[in-house]
Amino acid sequence: MAKIHDLKILPQHFTDVKSGRKKAELRKNDRDFAVGDMLILREFTGTEYTGRQVCATVTHVLQNCGFGLDDNYAILSIKLCRGKNESFCRDIGFVVHRVFACNRILCAAFRNLAYL
Repeated sequence: MAKIHDLKILPQHFTDVKSGRKKAELRKNDRDFAVGDMLILREFTGTEYTGRQVCATVTHVLQNCGFGLDDNYAILSIKLCRGKNESFCRDIGFVVHRVFACNRILCAAFRNLAYL
């Protein structure tokens, strides 16, 4: 089953992905990336999110190839989502972002309760 990955991306790489010039991502493969997975790439300056995001689908995963690529990393070939998929990604990206934000708030609240 395809997964949705919410990932940070630096501004210089974000611009190239959004324009279609950059068609691959080098990532630590700690998420078991697979063909068909959806990437929500959120522009991140290193200290904060800019609010811009782009959606892409993984079309190929290169890993464990023995040509100098560390076994813990993967090169993901990606294709930008367009049309209905782009709208879906924008909507699901908003939901995922809100769930993570709520989760952080709930975790902080539970930590505070533990001290009472």
